[in-house]
Amino acid sequence: MPGTVESLHARMLEHDPARAADPAAVLEEVRGRHPLLSLAEAGEVAAAITARATGLGPLEPLLADAAVTELMVNGAGPVWIERSGALCVTDVHVSQAPIIAYQIYCNTHQVQASDLT
Repeated sequence: MPGTVESLHARMLEHDPARAADPAAVLEEVRGRHPLLSLAEAGEVAAAITARATGLGPLEPLLADAAVTELMVNGAGPVWIERSGALCVTDVHVSQAPIIAYQIYCNTHQVQASDLT
């Protein structure tokens, strides 16, 4: 489903970026474009698109996991985590490390207009 998430996210950003941050609108778009997906699958795709638009995308599930004590993004490639004191590689890969770094910055700092120039 990663290709589905990427293509629908890009389409929504192109046509109406505000809708990409609205979970109900995203689910409606997913169901309209992919009617054969089960409701659970459509919900997963919609959640991934919303996470990309409003948060840290593929990192969101890792951040929501209470057992994860550290998350490591060391450029493009696999994401590593520390869980229960042990380091392990995840199935999550980032291909655009600068974008992820910017999203992390924006989500952890109060961004001022001067930061964007």
